[in-house]
Amino acid sequence: MLPDSQLLFPRPTPEEVLADLTEFFYTDSLNIEAQRALEKRKGIVALLKKKGKRGDISYQDLADVLVSSDEALNALISLLGISQERFLGIFSLKRVSITASGKPMPMRAIIVNIKKDRKFAEMAGRFLLDGRSDPELISCVPPFELEKFDKRKLLLVSDALVDSLLRLGLKGRFDAKKGDILEDYIEEILHKVNVQYIRAETRLPGLSRDLDFIIPNVSEPYILIESGLFETTARELSDKARVENLGLEEIEQRYPQAHFVRVTDGIGWKRRGGKDLENLIRASHYFLVFKTLRRLEEIVRHYVPKQYFNA
Repeated sequence: MLPDSQLLFPRPTPEEVLADLTEFFYTDSLNIEAQRALEKRKGIVALLKKKGKRGDISYQDLADVLVSSDEALNALISLLGISQERFLGIFSLKRVSITASGKPMPMRAIIVNIKKDRKFAEMAGRFLLDGRSDPELISCVPPFELEKFDKRKLLLVSDALVDSLLRLGLKGRFDAKKGDILEDYIEEILHKVNVQYIRAETRLPGLSRDLDFIIPNVSEPYILIESGLFETTARELSDKARVENLGLEEIEQRYPQAHFVRVTDGIGWKRRGGKDLENLIRASHYFLVFKTLRRLEEIVRHYVPKQYFNA
């Protein structure tokens, strides 16, 4: 690990990082998008309520709901209390979900197939309605998970519960987009300095980690950037801190000319910082939060050769 004396400015202390954190991220456009998605899902629920007004609901009724909107499948699994990741895992156990290449369908492909193939839509409706008694699932899915496939949830006993569940279902999607906000600010700085860069989850040869930005390119990386926004106290923060030192060693051994910049923020660090945060700072050459992100321009101009700046 490079000592602070060889860096443009010393690594911050955990106390300095915590003092500079931006607890929650949002933009007006993201807020508007989230509200529009919520209104769409409420419309889906209104249709579901209409289908179940007689006190029962069939898989054909659910198929009608599923084909009504690209948001419908996510809305229904939210009502069931199933995350998208868990839904995809369970659905992949159905033979019909496997593609010609032998891989499980991603969410987008499932939605497309629902919209274009009525039989597939009815199969998906039956899956949501009767998953707890499906022989293909009973033998390999824990009962606790199968119990989530409960018809009563799809009959919408309480509007208040519906609103709560729909908001919970949208949370993961918009939390992920908040991470994009941080990346967008990084990209603004790179545009400003007019430097060449790659923005993608890219892995350099010899490294066991993906990177969000590589400057200027994979052949000659001088700046490597990882960004992440944490608004929870998830255990992943502790797990991440434990393994990151190995990642920095890989970078220094394989790419001695490169400097690793970590950009992170969010209230999760304030609530779970401590030793984990200190370890993560030490596992970085430069550790930035949103309020100190302006330093990235200085870092880039210092380490990247002039030929990689566009005229």
